[in-house]
Amino acid sequence: MLTRVADNLYWMSRYLERADQTARSLRVQLGALADRPEPEVKAGWQRLFQSLSVTPPGGEELWLELQDDRELLADAYTLTDLLTFDPDTPSSIRGLWATARENARQARQEITSEMWGELNRAWLDLRDRHLASFWNAQPQDFFRRTSARINQFWGVTDSTLRHGLPWDFIRLGRYVERIQLTAGILEAHRPVIEKQDKDLDGALLLRHCASFEPYCKYHSALIEPGQVMAFLIFEPHSPHTLRFCADEISGALAQVDPVGGVRHPLRMPHRLAGQMRSLLAYSPQQPGDITDTIHEIRRLSRDLHSEIYSRYIYYSADQALRFG
Repeated sequence: MLTRVADNLYWMSRYLERADQTARSLRVQLGALADRPEPEVKAGWQRLFQSLSVTPPGGEELWLELQDDRELLADAYTLTDLLTFDPDTPSSIRGLWATARENARQARQEITSEMWGELNRAWLDLRDRHLASFWNAQPQDFFRRTSARINQFWGVTDSTLRHGLPWDFIRLGRYVERIQLTAGILEAHRPVIEKQDKDLDGALLLRHCASFEPYCKYHSALIEPGQVMAFLIFEPHSPHTLRFCADEISGALAQVDPVGGVRHPLRMPHRLAGQMRSLLAYSPQQPGDITDTIHEIRRLSRDLHSEIYSRYIYYSADQALRFG
């Protein structure tokens, strides 16, 4: 497969995964506006922007001068519009979807017509939407439908695309993006969870990571902040935990580069993926160790992205001959 096509599929997957996370985080944040005091709402927006690595209006700190509920709602509208439809924000949902669609268009020969149809129909609907058209009704429903359409695209991909190299690069991009986003969310919420004084914060964190129901089924509906962090980091069977993502990345790498995983297991991408899996499988789960684990996973995932690019997408001819 051409490296250009691998690049398109890898980034298509990453952009869609980021759009899904943005939609889910906005749905959770907007749902919390009605029953949370102003300082908690402001802190929620700050954590949301931090976890998505998006600079909020006014700089790094999100200064909201809120006097009453009307101003709170106006600020929520502005911030939601920025992350959803703003044409000058590449990481808005509209911008992410447009870029994912363009990457898919350049790789049309490797994806199925069903995949393209799902992606294109959703884009044509999103392109003509504006926040004002549904803000006064149920804005959470729009973000719920957006996430549902992305999940539908993943289902169509798994059921219609041959599980060869194109599918492996799509899976690789999806879980590299997810592990970075989830680690960012955990880092942004860690100070609040460590206080262990608000069950609501633990529940919101689980909803940000699409893990509220899996957590309740595994533990109980009683939210324990320490258990929440441990679940989202170390649980191997829930799709949005760090360990699950690390296992999927390792599996995708083994298919993209089977030689690297068998005859040369110490090639750098495999080494980094193996380090992440080992760290998440065997590191201590005590509160004092969790912070170090999150930091290390964020570092390893960034390094892994760089190694995937240098080894499998943009590599020199000399490197190809050396490792071929």
